[in-house]
Amino acid sequence: ILGTDRKRLSKRHGAVSVTWYRDEGYLPHAMVNYLARLGWSWDDKTEVFSREELLERFDFDRVGKSPAIFDAEKLAWLNQHWMKETSDVVLAGYLVDFLKARGIDAAPDERLQRIVHAYKPRVKTLKEMADRAEVFYTRGVPEFDEKARRKFLTPENRERLRAVRDQLGAMEAVDEEALEAWMREYAATLGVGLGKVAQPVRVALVGGTASPGLFETVAMIGREESIRRLDEALALIDEAA
Repeated sequence: ILGTDRKRLSKRHGAVSVTWYRDEGYLPHAMVNYLARLGWSWDDKTEVFSREELLERFDFDRVGKSPAIFDAEKLAWLNQHWMKETSDVVLAGYLVDFLKARGIDAAPDERLQRIVHAYKPRVKTLKEMADRAEVFYTRGVPEFDEKARRKFLTPENRERLRAVRDQLGAMEAVDEEALEAWMREYAATLGVGLGKVAQPVRVALVGGTASPGLFETVAMIGREESIRRLDEALALIDEAA
């Protein structure tokens, strides 16, 4: 097995123990799929194989004599594919350990499964998913993206954040459809698109501009914690004024 520079694979290529790949959040079946493909092929185009397919099709007659090239980007692509294909229940079970390493005592319950479902099309590894999921288990936003904070947590957006905060306060529980309908109507009264209201709220809730759908995000964070974060964002705006 060679590196992309066609020299013998070593740690300078990033090649380390199998446990390193596990700790970085690569799925077992993605790793097996990738390693089986090193130097072996079924045809000229198929890259993705389940374990069952490998057991059925693998044959040493199809193993090439030339050295194989270890391509970390292809491994990441395969892992992303298997992240999407793996059930939310199984991924949530894996993710618990990655959250525990961050000091978060999460259970593989419906809430975590919902977070997994929202993020698995967006990430390449379990470690990356844990990075995104952490914000749903903390009190307040762990860290703001400074560029997003400066752009969206501004005096101009203060009243919009306050209005959303008050609307959440008037709800007994988060109703995603009702909140979306209200926010669209509120944006229309201001004469702006929904994004002009939604994006400052998103930054206030998760610290940046990237997240699953805003209303789903509010539901996953929870009503009380969402209100707390909006209050903290309003306080930040007042401090900077």
